[in-house]
Amino acid sequence: MPLPLKIAVDSVLGHQPLPRWLALLVPSVLSHTACLLLAAGLLVFIALLSSLQLLASWLLQTYTGERLVHELRG
Repeated sequence: MPLPLKIAVDSVLGHQPLPRWLALLVPSVLSHTACLLLAAGLLVFIALLSSLQLLASWLLQTYTGERLVHELRG
């Protein structure tokens, strides 16, 4: 979560350019509004990935637990 905040503070409020790896992916002439929207999009994307990781972890734990109970009963 710190990357979108870094972009919002440094590139939108401050005068520093975007991080080098991100500048390679997006056009170099972005307005402050576009940089802020980019930061918001990254925040949503990171939150989505985090939620998907939690869902996958929960599914794996549930599957393993149910399988263990099934094997012990058998």
